[in-house]
Amino acid sequence: MAVKRRTKKANPIQISHFVDSLIDDMGMGEDIFFKKLTGNWNTIVGAVVAKNTRPISLSGGILTVAVSTPSWYTQAAFNKPNILKNIRQFDSGSFGDINDISFTLKNF
Repeated sequence: MAVKRRTKKANPIQISHFVDSLIDDMGMGEDIFFKKLTGNWNTIVGAVVAKNTRPISLSGGILTVAVSTPSWYTQAAFNKPNILKNIRQFDSGSFGDINDISFTLKNF
């Protein structure tokens, strides 16, 4: 009976490393992160804030958030550091690093 030789296998890598790299190379990371952010906005900022704010775009690390009224604009601006902290805790560094938040008044 012939003895089979074991061949040395390459060091395995997690598929997420390959996929993350591919997404970054294709320039889609920010879009994917924005979709994930909008889908989880209620969890990130809480129900009351989410009812009166809505992320509308992400470009160059700046998240633009619509607010429903002038008083919510003031409230959101005051809470900006906490919102940024919550976003970073929600998804630390996968695809989208948010450096700043810009608020704008919009009826929704």
